[in-house]
Amino acid sequence: MVGYRIKKIVMLLVLGLVPGALYPFLIVQFGIVMGTAVFIAIAVLFVVISIRVLHHPLLTVIEGKGMMAGTFDSSGKIEIFNVAYNNPPILEGKYRGKDVETIFDRSLVHNLILHDDKAVMQKAKVVDEKGEAVKEVDVLVLPEKKDEIVFAFEQRYPFFIYNKNLGVFMSKESLSNLEKNIFTKHLILELLRKTSELANYMRDFGRYVIEATKPRRFSLREVVRKWWFWLIIIIVIGVVTMLLYPSITNFMASMKGAIP
Repeated sequence: MVGYRIKKIVMLLVLGLVPGALYPFLIVQFGIVMGTAVFIAIAVLFVVISIRVLHHPLLTVIEGKGMMAGTFDSSGKIEIFNVAYNNPPILEGKYRGKDVETIFDRSLVHNLILHDDKAVMQKAKVVDEKGEAVKEVDVLVLPEKKDEIVFAFEQRYPFFIYNKNLGVFMSKESLSNLEKNIFTKHLILELLRKTSELANYMRDFGRYVIEATKPRRFSLREVVRKWWFWLIIIIVIGVVTMLLYPSITNFMASMKGAIP
Protein backbone atom coordinates (compact mmCIF):
# COMPACT_ATOMS: atom_id res chain seq x y z
CA MET A 1 0.00 0.00 0.00
CA VAL A 2 2.79 2.45 0.88
CA GLY A 3 4.67 1.62 -2.32
CA TYR A 4 1.57 2.24 -4.42
CA ARG A 5 0.96 5.59 -2.74
CA ILE A 6 4.55 6.65 -3.43
CA LYS A 7 4.22 5.66 -7.09
CA LYS A 8 0.96 7.56 -7.35
CA ILE A 9 2.40 10.76 -5.86
CA VAL A 10 5.55 10.57 -8.01
CA MET A 11 3.62 9.99 -11.22
CA LEU A 12 1.21 12.84 -10.50
CA LEU A 13 4.12 15.21 -9.83
CA VAL A 14 5.94 14.10 -12.97
CA LEU A 15 2.75 14.34 -15.04
CA GLY A 16 2.08 17.87 -13.84
CA LEU A 17 5.56 19.37 -13.58
CA VAL A 18 7.65 17.92 -16.40
CA PRO A 19 5.41 18.87 -19.39
CA GLY A 20 4.70 22.28 -17.84
CA ALA A 21 8.40 22.94 -17.29
CA LEU A 22 9.23 21.90 -20.86
CA TYR A 23 6.49 23.97 -22.51
CA PRO A 24 8.32 27.36 -22.54
CA PHE A 25 11.47 25.67 -23.84
CA LEU A 26 9.49 23.92 -26.60
CA ILE A 27 7.85 27.20 -27.72
CA VAL A 28 11.21 28.93 -27.93
CA GLN A 29 12.81 26.01 -29.70
CA PHE A 30 10.04 24.99 -32.15
CA GLY A 31 7.59 27.88 -32.19
CA ILE A 32 4.07 28.09 -30.79
CA VAL A 33 2.35 25.59 -33.09
CA MET A 34 5.09 22.97 -33.21
CA GLY A 35 5.99 23.47 -29.56
CA THR A 36 2.35 23.01 -28.51
CA ALA A 37 2.10 19.84 -30.60
CA VAL A 38 5.26 18.42 -29.02
CA PHE A 39 3.97 19.44 -25.58
CA ILE A 40 0.68 17.57 -26.19
CA ALA A 41 2.59 14.51 -27.42
CA ILE A 42 4.80 14.52 -24.32
CA ALA A 43 1.77 14.97 -22.05
CA VAL A 44 -0.03 12.03 -23.73
CA LEU A 45 3.11 9.91 -23.38
CA PHE A 46 3.35 10.68 -19.67
CA VAL A 47 -0.37 9.88 -19.24
CA VAL A 48 0.11 6.48 -20.90
CA ILE A 49 3.18 5.77 -18.74
CA SER A 50 1.32 6.83 -15.58
CA ILE A 51 -1.64 4.58 -16.40
CA ARG A 52 0.74 1.68 -16.96
CA VAL A 53 2.68 2.29 -13.73
CA LEU A 54 -0.44 2.83 -11.62
CA HIS A 55 -2.30 -0.13 -13.12
CA HIS A 56 -3.98 -2.30 -10.48
CA PRO A 57 -6.68 -4.99 -10.81
CA LEU A 58 -8.90 -3.21 -8.28
CA LEU A 59 -8.67 0.07 -10.20
CA THR A 60 -9.72 -1.79 -13.33
CA VAL A 61 -12.80 -3.05 -11.50
CA ILE A 62 -13.65 0.39 -10.09
CA GLU A 63 -13.32 1.96 -13.53
CA GLY A 64 -15.67 -0.65 -14.99
CA LYS A 65 -13.12 -2.12 -17.40
CA GLY A 66 -13.28 -5.64 -16.06
CA MET A 67 -13.83 -7.89 -13.07
CA MET A 68 -11.37 -9.15 -10.50
CA ALA A 69 -10.18 -12.73 -10.11
CA GLY A 70 -7.75 -14.36 -7.71
CA THR A 71 -5.90 -17.65 -7.63
CA PHE A 72 -6.67 -20.15 -4.90
CA ASP A 73 -4.70 -23.40 -4.63
CA SER A 74 -2.44 -25.46 -2.39
CA SER A 75 0.63 -23.31 -3.11
CA GLY A 76 -0.67 -20.69 -0.67
CA LYS A 77 -0.04 -17.85 -3.13
CA ILE A 78 -2.99 -15.62 -4.02
CA GLU A 79 -2.45 -13.66 -7.23
CA ILE A 80 -4.89 -11.06 -8.52
CA PHE A 81 -5.73 -10.55 -12.20
CA ASN A 82 -8.62 -9.26 -14.29
CA VAL A 83 -11.26 -11.05 -16.35
CA ALA A 84 -13.89 -9.63 -18.68
CA TYR A 85 -17.30 -10.67 -20.00
CA ASN A 86 -16.99 -9.03 -23.41
CA ASN A 87 -18.02 -12.01 -25.54
CA PRO A 88 -21.01 -13.70 -23.88
CA PRO A 89 -21.21 -16.38 -22.71
CA ILE A 90 -17.40 -16.56 -22.49
CA LEU A 91 -15.61 -15.22 -19.42
CA GLU A 92 -12.01 -14.57 -20.39
CA GLY A 93 -8.84 -13.03 -19.03
CA LYS A 94 -5.06 -13.30 -18.89
CA TYR A 95 -3.08 -14.91 -16.10
CA ARG A 96 0.71 -14.71 -16.34
CA GLY A 97 0.41 -14.00 -20.05
CA LYS A 98 -1.79 -17.04 -20.72
CA ASP A 99 -5.42 -16.88 -21.81
CA VAL A 100 -7.93 -18.32 -19.34
CA GLU A 101 -11.59 -18.66 -20.21
CA THR A 102 -14.74 -20.47 -19.17
CA ILE A 103 -18.48 -20.42 -19.74
CA PHE A 104 -20.01 -17.74 -17.52
CA ASP A 105 -22.21 -19.02 -14.71
CA ARG A 106 -23.75 -17.13 -11.81
CA SER A 107 -22.41 -19.76 -9.40
CA LEU A 108 -18.88 -18.68 -10.35
CA VAL A 109 -19.46 -15.14 -9.10
CA HIS A 110 -18.37 -14.32 -5.56
CA ASN A 111 -18.76 -10.95 -3.84
CA LEU A 112 -15.75 -8.86 -2.87
CA ILE A 113 -16.99 -6.47 -0.17
CA LEU A 114 -15.03 -3.33 0.70
CA HIS A 115 -16.21 -1.35 3.71
CA ASP A 116 -15.23 2.24 2.96
CA ASP A 117 -16.40 3.55 6.32
CA LYS A 118 -15.26 0.91 8.77
CA ALA A 119 -12.32 -0.85 7.16
CA VAL A 120 -9.04 0.30 8.66
CA MET A 121 -5.45 -0.53 7.74
CA GLN A 122 -3.43 -1.30 10.82
CA LYS A 123 0.08 -2.47 11.56
CA ALA A 124 0.51 -6.09 12.65
CA LYS A 125 3.66 -7.83 13.83
CA VAL A 126 4.84 -11.07 12.26
CA VAL A 127 6.45 -13.31 14.87
CA ASP A 128 8.68 -16.34 14.50
CA GLU A 129 8.50 -19.68 16.32
CA LYS A 130 10.09 -18.13 19.42
CA GLY A 131 7.43 -15.42 19.58
CA GLU A 132 9.84 -12.64 18.60
CA ALA A 133 8.70 -9.93 16.19
CA VAL A 134 10.30 -10.32 12.76
CA LYS A 135 8.64 -7.52 10.76
CA GLU A 136 5.53 -5.37 10.52
CA VAL A 137 2.90 -5.64 7.79
CA ASP A 138 -0.29 -3.76 6.92
CA VAL A 139 -3.49 -5.74 7.51
CA LEU A 140 -7.11 -4.89 6.76
CA VAL A 141 -9.18 -4.87 9.97
CA LEU A 142 -12.95 -5.24 9.54
CA PRO A 143 -15.63 -4.73 12.21
CA GLU A 144 -16.35 -7.81 14.29
CA LYS A 145 -20.09 -7.20 14.53
CA LYS A 146 -22.23 -7.11 11.43
CA ASP A 147 -24.43 -4.44 13.00
CA GLU A 148 -21.54 -1.99 12.78
CA ILE A 149 -21.49 -2.25 8.99
CA VAL A 150 -23.91 0.00 7.15
CA PHE A 151 -24.91 -1.47 3.81
CA ALA A 152 -24.95 1.96 2.17
CA PHE A 153 -21.22 2.28 2.73
CA GLU A 154 -20.39 -1.12 1.29
CA GLN A 155 -18.93 -1.58 -2.16
CA ARG A 156 -19.58 -4.99 -3.65
CA TYR A 157 -17.59 -6.17 -6.65
CA PRO A 158 -17.86 -9.47 -8.54
CA PHE A 159 -14.91 -11.72 -7.79
CA PHE A 160 -13.84 -15.01 -9.36
CA ILE A 161 -11.68 -17.71 -7.79
CA TYR A 162 -9.30 -19.47 -10.18
CA ASN A 163 -7.39 -22.69 -9.46
CA LYS A 164 -4.28 -22.61 -11.63
CA ASN A 165 -3.41 -26.26 -10.96
CA LEU A 166 -6.77 -27.46 -12.25
CA GLY A 167 -7.18 -24.62 -14.73
CA VAL A 168 -10.79 -23.96 -13.71
CA PHE A 169 -12.82 -21.29 -11.93
CA MET A 170 -14.27 -22.49 -8.63
CA SER A 171 -18.01 -22.12 -8.11
CA LYS A 172 -19.95 -21.77 -4.87
CA GLU A 173 -21.05 -25.41 -5.21
CA SER A 174 -17.46 -26.66 -5.49
CA LEU A 175 -16.46 -24.70 -2.38
CA SER A 176 -19.53 -26.02 -0.58
CA ASN A 177 -18.60 -29.60 -1.49
CA LEU A 178 -15.04 -28.95 -0.34
CA GLU A 179 -16.30 -27.66 3.01
CA LYS A 180 -18.57 -30.70 3.41
CA ASN A 181 -15.71 -33.09 2.61
CA ILE A 182 -13.41 -31.37 5.09
CA PHE A 183 -16.14 -31.35 7.74
CA THR A 184 -16.85 -35.05 7.18
CA LYS A 185 -13.13 -35.85 7.29
CA HIS A 186 -12.69 -33.96 10.55
CA LEU A 187 -15.79 -35.64 12.01
CA ILE A 188 -14.49 -39.08 11.09
CA LEU A 189 -11.07 -38.28 12.56
CA GLU A 190 -12.74 -37.04 15.75
CA LEU A 191 -14.80 -40.22 16.01
CA LEU A 192 -11.69 -42.35 15.46
CA ARG A 193 -9.86 -40.41 18.16
CA LYS A 194 -12.70 -40.86 20.64
CA THR A 195 -12.96 -44.56 19.75
CA SER A 196 -9.23 -44.96 20.37
CA GLU A 197 -9.54 -43.18 23.74
CA LEU A 198 -12.50 -45.39 24.68
CA ALA A 199 -10.52 -48.51 23.74
CA ASN A 200 -7.66 -47.33 25.98
CA TYR A 201 -10.08 -46.70 28.86
CA MET A 202 -11.60 -50.17 28.45
CA ARG A 203 -8.13 -51.73 28.39
CA ASP A 204 -7.12 -49.97 31.60
CA PHE A 205 -10.42 -50.88 33.23
CA GLY A 206 -9.96 -54.53 32.26
CA ARG A 207 -6.47 -54.57 33.73
CA TYR A 208 -7.78 -53.09 36.98
CA VAL A 209 -10.57 -55.68 37.23
CA ILE A 210 -8.15 -58.55 36.57
CA GLU A 211 -5.67 -57.28 39.14
CA ALA A 212 -8.43 -56.73 41.72
CA THR A 213 -9.98 -60.20 41.31
CA LYS A 214 -6.71 -62.09 40.95
CA PRO A 215 -6.24 -64.60 43.84
CA ARG A 216 -3.25 -63.75 45.99
CA ARG A 217 -0.89 -66.34 47.58
CA PHE A 218 -0.63 -66.27 51.38
CA SER A 219 2.78 -65.14 52.56
CA LEU A 220 3.64 -65.26 56.28
CA ARG A 221 6.57 -62.95 55.72
CA GLU A 222 4.26 -60.23 54.36
CA VAL A 223 1.84 -60.71 57.28
CA VAL A 224 4.61 -60.46 59.89
CA ARG A 225 5.67 -57.14 58.38
CA LYS A 226 2.23 -55.62 59.02
CA TRP A 227 1.85 -53.45 62.10
CA TRP A 228 -1.64 -54.77 62.86
CA PHE A 229 -0.23 -58.35 63.20
CA TRP A 230 1.92 -57.36 66.17
CA LEU A 231 -0.94 -55.38 67.67
CA ILE A 232 -3.12 -58.52 67.60
CA ILE A 233 -0.28 -60.58 69.16
CA ILE A 234 0.09 -58.08 72.03
CA ILE A 235 -3.67 -58.02 72.64
CA VAL A 236 -3.85 -61.83 72.67
CA ILE A 237 -0.92 -62.10 75.11
CA GLY A 238 -2.52 -59.49 77.37
CA VAL A 239 -5.90 -61.25 77.38
CA VAL A 240 -4.29 -64.67 78.05
CA THR A 241 -2.23 -63.21 80.87
CA MET A 242 -5.29 -61.64 82.51
CA LEU A 243 -7.22 -64.93 82.28
CA LEU A 244 -4.42 -67.15 83.66
CA TYR A 245 -3.07 -64.75 86.30
CA PRO A 246 -5.43 -65.97 89.16
CA SER A 247 -4.67 -69.64 88.46
CA ILE A 248 -0.97 -68.99 88.32
CA THR A 249 -1.01 -67.10 91.66
CA ASN A 250 -3.06 -69.88 93.36
CA PHE A 251 -0.71 -72.54 91.98
CA MET A 252 2.32 -70.66 93.29
CA ALA A 253 0.70 -70.24 96.71
CA SER A 254 -0.14 -73.96 96.99
CA MET A 255 3.38 -74.85 95.97
CA LYS A 256 4.75 -72.72 98.79
CA GLY A 257 2.43 -74.42 101.36
CA ALA A 258 3.41 -77.90 100.28
CA ILE A 259 7.13 -77.31 100.80
CA PRO A 260 8.11 -78.23 104.56
